[in-house]
Amino acid sequence: MRRLINTILFLLFAVPCWAADIYVSTSGNDSTGDGSQETPYVSLWKGYSSASAGDTIYLKRGDTWTVTVNRTVSEEAGVGLWIKANSITVDAYGTGDKPIINAESRTDRDDERGQNYYSPVEVGVRYGTEPTGVTIKNLGLRGPASGQAIAAYSTGANLTIDSCDIRGAGWTTEALIVAGNGDSGITLTGCSIDAIQGSTYYSKCIEIRGGGGHTIRGNTIKGLTAGGAVRFSNSWNTTQNLVEKNYFYYPDGRNTGSGAFALTMRGADGSSGSCSILIRNNVFDLTGSSGFSNDNLAALHPHTWYDLDSTLYVYNNTFVSDGAGECCESGGTVATYVYNNIIYDFADAWDNTADSMHFRNNIIYSCASGVETYGTYDSNVTTDPHLSNAAMTQATDAELTASSTNAINAGYGTPGSDSIPSDDYDGTARSNIDIGAFEYGAGEGDGSPASSFSGAGVSVGGS
Repeated sequence: MRRLINTILFLLFAVPCWAADIYVSTSGNDSTGDGSQETPYVSLWKGYSSASAGDTIYLKRGDTWTVTVNRTVSEEAGVGLWIKANSITVDAYGTGDKPIINAESRTDRDDERGQNYYSPVEVGVRYGTEPTGVTIKNLGLRGPASGQAIAAYSTGANLTIDSCDIRGAGWTTEALIVAGNGDSGITLTGCSIDAIQGSTYYSKCIEIRGGGGHTIRGNTIKGLTAGGAVRFSNSWNTTQNLVEKNYFYYPDGRNTGSGAFALTMRGADGSSGSCSILIRNNVFDLTGSSGFSNDNLAALHPHTWYDLDSTLYVYNNTFVSDGAGECCESGGTVATYVYNNIIYDFADAWDNTADSMHFRNNIIYSCASGVETYGTYDSNVTTDPHLSNAAMTQATDAELTASSTNAINAGYGTPGSDSIPSDDYDGTARSNIDIGAFEYGAGEGDGSPASSFSGAGVSVGGS
């Protein structure tokens, strides 16, 4: 009998707590629905307040929720998603367009500017709880003028934002996405991000605050802004950050005096530490730069002026401008390894102040000035790489052509060794190493996608 009782007790208490799926649709009902797919909830508030660690919140495709109320006033009505528990996933279900959370009507420009009260998605409570392992995917997010589309100031480790369509109303000195508070493992992948579609503009598009081991991969990012389309702020530790297979384009000409930068890195005043960033297989398109001076337009802007021990690895990127700006405008002491890049039609190819530059097997073409200082300068050429379309209307215009003989099989290193990429921007395997973001092969050279390419702004694999 005792053995039978023990067996029953074991079975009762050994039953696992399964993660729940919670469904939300604008045709649902908070009072009569139970959050199932058959009878979903209607409000985002009901969806997230019903979620526990490990649950998935599904939003109905084709539906739109409008953020109208400050969550400090009324959390129940008109607020965005507020993720408070660990390991929550937010995803879409059904067919059709991505579900939209829209806060563009919030045009308040008062003392709440820069706060997250109207954000479509907030992860964590600012300076409070820090949920880890959160995933946001397949959503359309429209940011307000007084905050961010995704506000994750108090994010814990391992936040993933995947395959989202993100834009915002915009406001000076703000960011469309703010993530991290010293935590690591933030991943932004396969997203389409527009920092200029709103009423004014963002001075930063994506800001990653602190920590390390962050990944920015396979995104299309429109709007090179004063603070950087991607900005690493205070990201100083020994875990390397990765920026790869992104298409950065369109200098935001609405405030030419403040500058336009694709990728910016900086430390905190008085801080110390180290930072390592691997930048590879990206296309940086600075064409359409009318109105910018040469010193306030740059693809890379690593201003590490607080004596931080920083290292940049810049491999197999294609940088294109139309006669203006700098491919890299670097302050401070930065150890930089620049291999296998195409730098096309800049005023300054590489304006740096450190002599720890290792510059190998790059093509520098139609640039008024070359590399300012360097320790190693080897096998670089200055002849035309013959891109598919240097006028640049899409990322694949940076493909090589049959005439790109100075780029094909002319790169430095071995694919897959020492972080040299084993495939290219669109996922084509590298055999030897072609210079630039694209490996020349069948289906390339005419500005159209290669057979393996799944589309700009989509995660295309590789590492």
